[in-house]
Amino acid sequence: MSYPSGKHPKRTVRWGLSLAGLVLFSSVATVHWVHAHEGHGEEEAGEFDLDAPRIVSSQTAKHIGLQVAEIDTQPLEEILELTGWVEPLPDQHRDVVGRVAGEVTEVTKQVGDEVKAGEVLVRIDSPEFARNLYEVRKIEVDYQKLQLEIERSGAKAEQAGAEVEIAKIEIAYAQAELDRFRSIEGEGVAQKEVARWETEVARDRGKLRLDEIALTTAVRETEALQGQAKALRLSRQALMVLNNIDPGADVDQQLTSTYEIRAENNGVVVSRSVRPGQWAEPGQVLLEVADYSRVRVVGELPESLIHRVRDRQSDKVRLRVAADREFLGEGAIRYIAPQLDPVKRTAHLFIDAPNPGGTLRGNMWVDLTIVLREVKQALVVPRSAVVIMGPMHFVFVKNGEEYVKQDIVPGVTDDQFVEVLDGLVPRDPVVVQGAYSLTHLKPKKAKK
Repeated sequence: MSYPSGKHPKRTVRWGLSLAGLVLFSSVATVHWVHAHEGHGEEEAGEFDLDAPRIVSSQTAKHIGLQVAEIDTQPLEEILELTGWVEPLPDQHRDVVGRVAGEVTEVTKQVGDEVKAGEVLVRIDSPEFARNLYEVRKIEVDYQKLQLEIERSGAKAEQAGAEVEIAKIEIAYAQAELDRFRSIEGEGVAQKEVARWETEVARDRGKLRLDEIALTTAVRETEALQGQAKALRLSRQALMVLNNIDPGADVDQQLTSTYEIRAENNGVVVSRSVRPGQWAEPGQVLLEVADYSRVRVVGELPESLIHRVRDRQSDKVRLRVAADREFLGEGAIRYIAPQLDPVKRTAHLFIDAPNPGGTLRGNMWVDLTIVLREVKQALVVPRSAVVIMGPMHFVFVKNGEEYVKQDIVPGVTDDQFVEVLDGLVPRDPVVVQGAYSLTHLKPKKAKK
């Protein structure tokens, strides 16, 4: 590629080395011999001169995997690279325990087997379970009896309420008659009529009082029975939960001593500590089931970098594992541990990540790429294009048949690209693969 005069010169770098440094440099330079295919010229071994252009035959280019691409601007991320390990999420790692004592008769899963929620994992022959099942049935019968008593008591309360209303009507009628006779008492109406209605009013009021007492008693009796029924229902539910009995099941059909333990969640059996014939106690851990469809990755964050992650502008994290180089997972930062390891001076960084393919396994090492912030547009080159020697960062640019060393000023670097602040312009043809190999080829002029 040619450049206008004064715009893009030969791209050399100034060296500021002391004489002693030059002597030392020349004394340790390594001579590399690279032979090209006959007829294509050859790159003979020579001095370690980085500033001189390189000429590469097609055979050598193929041998070192030389690739050139025009660079351009694109979004870029400022990253931080750490190492971590995989753990199951705390609420997705379950201990499978029994709630009754008995002899283990069957374990349906082995370590590594997949488990679906609701599957039977362990069966135990338990006299205690049979006794509890009988108690559940007995409570159910008592509950049904109480329900009948509640219905009867409710009917009594309704009847008492109706009688109270009738008594109120009778009192109102008697009081009206009494008031009417009192209003005409001076017109010759017998005194005995007034007295009779006064007696009638008093009698009706007494009856109303008795009816109100009966109503109150019936209501309280109904409430008491309902409380007993509720207590029985809760006792029944507690026994059924303790014994893993389906609340909707017909207990009459489950009078058995076989106690079944079912999986509470999907996952994989990661531990098994029981076998048929063993005696199991309540609370004993029989299996462990972990769901790895989502995992937690724990990273070691050095104390000096905590502020950078704390002040990040993104929660995005990329995950890679040595076991599968094609795998590229994504996660999100959950939180930074509030305490540091007193010896390593690091804080745990907790990251939640989906794991649909199951690539991430418990205790597996993971390379973490934490995105701290995003640059909307930047001139970038692949990381493989940049050669670093001491404080120098440079690339090789193709200019016609020559490959010319060009110093750059790097900026933000992520796990794939390096931002170029100075030294290159868009559409420059840059060596993106094989740049390090070019440093070992002896400079040579192109054949004419």
